[in-house]
Amino acid sequence: MIFDFSSLKRHTSGKFFPEIDGIRFIAVSMVVLHHIIGYTAVKLPNIYNGNIIKQKLESFFAIGYTGVELFFAVSGFILAYPFALHYINSEKKPDLKAYFIRRLTRLEPPYIIALVLFLTIKLIHAKVDSLYLIKSFFASLFYVHEFVFNSPSEINGVLWSLEIEVQFYLLAPFLASIFMLRKGIRRIILIFVIIIAVFIPNFLPSNHVSIYGNLQYFLIGFLLCDFKINGLKLDLNKYLVLGITSLLIYLLFKHNIRFYYDQPLIKSMYQLSLCFVIFSLCSLILFNESVKKVFSLNFLTIIGGMCYTIYLLHFNLISLFGYFALSTFPLTKIYVVDVSLFGIYFLLIIGIFSLLFFKLIEQPCMKKDWYKKYIKS
Repeated sequence: MIFDFSSLKRHTSGKFFPEIDGIRFIAVSMVVLHHIIGYTAVKLPNIYNGNIIKQKLESFFAIGYTGVELFFAVSGFILAYPFALHYINSEKKPDLKAYFIRRLTRLEPPYIIALVLFLTIKLIHAKVDSLYLIKSFFASLFYVHEFVFNSPSEINGVLWSLEIEVQFYLLAPFLASIFMLRKGIRRIILIFVIIIAVFIPNFLPSNHVSIYGNLQYFLIGFLLCDFKINGLKLDLNKYLVLGITSLLIYLLFKHNIRFYYDQPLIKSMYQLSLCFVIFSLCSLILFNESVKKVFSLNFLTIIGGMCYTIYLLHFNLISLFGYFALSTFPLTKIYVVDVSLFGIYFLLIIGIFSLLFFKLIEQPCMKKDWYKKYIKS
């Protein structure tokens, strides 16, 4: 065997849920395909304009941005789990110092290396002012780009969601104290806060993208964590009614939201329906044994386990390597064929670079206390 793909499995310092990486696979696939199709929509020659398949495909993959909200729910679940075990099952209390050191040593090295790498590339091929690039770099480095510039990072346009993740990391230990409450009370409070967290930011909007307006998705993870620890099991047939209903409601709002996006109530109902869909999808994967086995397959969990690397790299890789591919288009002048070839090209590029970055940079940082050997030396 030339390469042992099983060596790509994630290392974790806590309990490993393979099905969670299966959910991460869905989320990162949605985001990557969304950006690939979005790139082709803008960059491919206008000979395809008016093509009905093109319009339908772009409309379908536009839903991919909700993969970010799915990531938020997964983060809520993972970060809540050790705290919930402590409060619900009286297990060892998580050490806050260890919690923050783990977040720092696990996530920062890949983040900083990717940031420096893309800053260097952009300075060499500068299309914007170099001073602004450097300012954008430092704002991104400290996760304050949205607050400082009120716009996505010039270094890497997807980092806005990681700024929100960091804000949640800081709040999570405090928010997790809700698990001290009795089961029925805490679940009612969580559902109530999720609803409030949807409605208030739409009626009292902020000028910045932040945890304000996104807290509800993390709290879905809290709710899922509660059910997981208490051993919820789902009957697939009974569940399908809830799942299909929530999906239909979401699609109804999704179809019409572009006409009413400036109306807070409609926007709130749309986001609430999205919460329903995320909760339903995650519940199906976490609590139905048959579905859980499918999403625990090695292929899915390996790619899902690499999601952080893929997320960090994919957006700029599409931009960098898209330039070379565009010179060959149109190949057949048949939209479905050309966009499929374009997609395969991008997926190969993202896959190769992500595999190398993950193996060399991110995976070593997954090992607990990896940094101590450098401190000692």
